[in-house]
Amino acid sequence: MQARVYRLRHLGIALDRAQVRQTLPSTGELELRLRLTGRGTSWNVYLAVLMRSDASYSIPCLDRARVIAVRGRWLQIEGLEIIPRGNSVKRVATDCYPQEWWCCVAGAQAIGVASALPRSAARTDQ
Repeated sequence: MQARVYRLRHLGIALDRAQVRQTLPSTGELELRLRLTGRGTSWNVYLAVLMRSDASYSIPCLDRARVIAVRGRWLQIEGLEIIPRGNSVKRVATDCYPQEWWCCVAGAQAIGVASALPRSAARTDQ
C-alpha cells in the first residue's frame, strides 16, 4: 500500500513533535513481510519496508516490526532499524537502533500532521 512515513526516532533517540513536523515524510510502497515463522503466531518475526518505485529502499528497514497503534488510516509501527555499514561480502556489519514509524496510508482523509502525530512523538526521555 502507498504510504507517507514519518520517522519518530533518530539513532534510537526519540524526536520531539516539532522536529518530526519539520522533516518531510518518506513516501513509497509500505510492506509488512513475514521474515521468520515460529511455532505459533506469537513467534513470527515481521519486517517492515518502504520501497520506491525502482525497488530500492526509501528508508532503512524495520526488523521485528509490530503495529502498536491504528487510528483510521494512520498506523504506528515499531521495531529495530537495521543500517548496514561497510561493503564486505563475507562480514556484513550493521548498526541496530530502536525506531518508530508513523504512517499515513494513501487515500486517507487530509488532516494536519500535528493533530495526527502520536503522543509518543513528544517523548524525550528515551
